[in-house]
Amino acid sequence: MNLFSSLQQVKSFKFNASAGINSATNWNGIGHGKVVTRIEDNQIFFKEEGSFSLENITKPTNIFNEYIWTKLSENKLRLSHARFGYKNTVTLFDLIKISETVWQSEEAHVCVDDLYSAKLEITSNSIKLKWNIVGPKKDESIEYNYSF
Repeated sequence: MNLFSSLQQVKSFKFNASAGINSATNWNGIGHGKVVTRIEDNQIFFKEEGSFSLENITKPTNIFNEYIWTKLSENKLRLSHARFGYKNTVTLFDLIKISETVWQSEEAHVCVDDLYSAKLEITSNSIKLKWNIVGPKKDESIEYNYSF
C-alpha cells in the first residue's frame, strides 16, 4: 500500500489520548474532527480541525493542527508541523517504511525535555498513527485513526 497516496484520501480523524503510570499530566481523553488536504508536488498539507474532551470534563476544547507530509523517497516521508506558519515549520521526524503497511519514526523528535516517536499502519480504510511521548513529566500515548 502506498502511504503517500493513502494520506491524500484522509477525510477525518479520531484519537484516544492515554496517560501512562509515569505521567504528571493525566492527559486522558478523546478527540475527533475533519481533515482538509492540499497536495503540492511531493507534499500533502493536512489541516485538522475538531474537538478534544478530557476525561471527567464535560466541555470539549477546540483543536487545530496543520501538518506537512513530505515524500523524500518511496521508503521515507517527513512529518512537519506548521505551528509557526508554513515558512517556519517544525520537523517532527522522518518515517521509514518497515513493511508494506507499517512505517515508524527513524529517530525520536526532541521537544525541550520530551521525546516524541510514532508508528503508523495503513489499513484498507484508514491510517493508524500511534504517538508515544516520554519525558520528566510525560508518559503519554496518542492513538490516531485517520479515515478515508
